[in-house]
Formats: sequence, C-alpha cells, structure tokens
Amino acid sequence: NKTKIILGEQLLHIISKFQHDNKKILDLRPGVFGITENGKLKLLDFGYLINPDRLINHDKLLTQRIMYMPPEYIVSQVEDIQYDIWSFGCIMLDIFFDMRNAESERKKKFDEIKDDIIKGKYPIVSSNAISPIAMSMILKCIEKDYEKRIKIDELEKEYQLFIVLLKNITYS
Repeated sequence: NKTKIILGEQLLHIISKFQHDNKKILDLRPGVFGITENGKLKLLDFGYLINPDRLINHDKLLTQRIMYMPPEYIVSQVEDIQYDIWSFGCIMLDIFFDMRNAESERKKKFDEIKDDIIKGKYPIVSSNAISPIAMSMILKCIEKDYEKRIKIDELEKEYQLFIVLLKNITYS
C-alpha cells in the first residue's frame, strides 16, 4: 500500500505540474507511464498526440484509452483541463483497488463502455471495498459534470489528507 500511495502521489504531481502551467495531457492511462529502478513514475508517451499515424494498432489503443476518457469527451469531444482529473480518478481505481479493469470489463465492446460512461455508470466500485476517504476523493475526480469535478488545488489537499489519515489509521 505504501508503494501505491507513492505512485498516486507522483502521478498527482505530474498532473499538477501540467495543470498549473494550464496544459492538458489528455491521454493519461497506465500505458503512458514507466517506473524507474528507483521507483519514480515517469510520463513516457506522447506519441499518439504528436503523430497518430505512427501507431500500428489504432483500435487497440482506442480500447485502452476509452477506459480513461471522461464523459464530456465521449459525448461532445470536450477537452477541458478537467479531462486529466477524470483520468487520474480512473487510474487511482486501478492502483488501489484493481477492480475497474476486471476481465469482464475488458471484454465489453467499445460502444457498451461508451454508453456506460455517458450514463454515469462507469467506473463502478463497490463502496465497501475501499476506504471512505479514498472513495470520496475518487468520486470527486470522476464526477460526471466536468464543471463540478474537483480542481487540482483541492485534489492535492485531499490527497495529502488521505495520506495523513491513512498513516494514522495504519500506525496507531
């Protein structure tokens, strides 16, 4: 769990750097990160954003990307700065709970996944499977309405609170 917390914190730092520079990544998913020997998370892949023609299997990439796309993008191609916050919430589900990309979800067709997201039914997480603190933070990240979605400054504060509370629970 300590490693998961550190990875989440590093991911948040990467997103924060971009957002404070008023830039968007728009392709946050596990496939664009690497972990160094020292345990540092690195953003590796901007290939699709720079040159989509270089891709060998566009359908496979799209299937991977859809799992991290927010509803506003799927519905009307909105690329608001809040896009990356949604993706962060989805990745946090992957990191902490390994539930969102269960085998049955991977087998869903693209259109089914898209429809679920548009209806606000995805990602689905059992509320008794995760801590209430983490659930609250993640739900704020995956708020369907991007205008109501948590902003980066507030997310950073909540993540730090999450770390402090988790340490107190773990070590007390």
